[in-house]
Amino acid sequence: MSAPLLECIPNLSEGRDHAALDRLWHNLQQITALQCLHRSADPDHHRSVLTLAGPPAALREAAHAMLAWASEQIDLRQHQGVHPRIGALDVLPLVPLQGISQAEAVTFSQELGAELANRWQLPIYFYEASARQPERQALPLIRKGGFEQLNARILAGFVPDAGPHQAHPQLGATVLGVRPFLIAWNVFLKSQDLALAQQIARSLRERDGGFQAVRALGLWLPGKGQVQVSMNLLDFRQTGLWPVYQKIQALASAAGVQVGQSELIGLPPREALLEAACAALQTGPDFQLDHVIEARLKQPGLRD
Repeated sequence: MSAPLLECIPNLSEGRDHAALDRLWHNLQQITALQCLHRSADPDHHRSVLTLAGPPAALREAAHAMLAWASEQIDLRQHQGVHPRIGALDVLPLVPLQGISQAEAVTFSQELGAELANRWQLPIYFYEASARQPERQALPLIRKGGFEQLNARILAGFVPDAGPHQAHPQLGATVLGVRPFLIAWNVFLKSQDLALAQQIARSLRERDGGFQAVRALGLWLPGKGQVQVSMNLLDFRQTGLWPVYQKIQALASAAGVQVGQSELIGLPPREALLEAACAALQTGPDFQLDHVIEARLKQPGLRD
């Protein structure tokens, strides 16, 4: 039986103070059994995304460490960035990797949420598989209106699943839950036309009739002087990277705009990247995703 291992992808509302982020990263690296895999920060989004992995005990310690750091570093009353947020530790997703079932991961997430709510006097909302109410499964619905409108929404009946019935004045609230692998992906347009980026985002996202399991926003990035289509691919097996990229390219080209670089936030599954490469190269049906040397070398019996 494998030891329980979860991926954790905390989203923090700080993307500009690199010295402070370095201190947090150092603190997390001191936690026993916690693997600190990746980090990225963006000043326009004013947001950092970390990729951690470990057993439940290590992730519990990491969550408290991040909130301790955030209580010294982040004050949402002074925070401005282009990315939607309701909290300093805005989202705390958990993905079961091995040795733990989804049901066990959900139980852990809800116990952790109650613990964080009590220790930090922080409202906690459970989402995705951990949601206690079906209408709270989707993150955008929980974050609607941002930190600035959170207290008004709570007064109107949008009470947290754990913790006080008011936003923490400095830390806001945290959304926590178990979800599948998600690909966070941004595509830049060589343009300053925010309306175009927003129009392309509407064409992509599922709720407006676009691709299945895709969420998208059009954003203006003042630091880069250009616009961006910012996306979450909730299930790359339903909708992969390549068809979405082709659609962006076609819509931008129709408006006389070129697509710039793209960036993947965090660590995407290898299968998603191989699938995109195969689609772009039109390798045909005979080429399978395990037809790469690294995958074949791991297959038992290869040298028999």
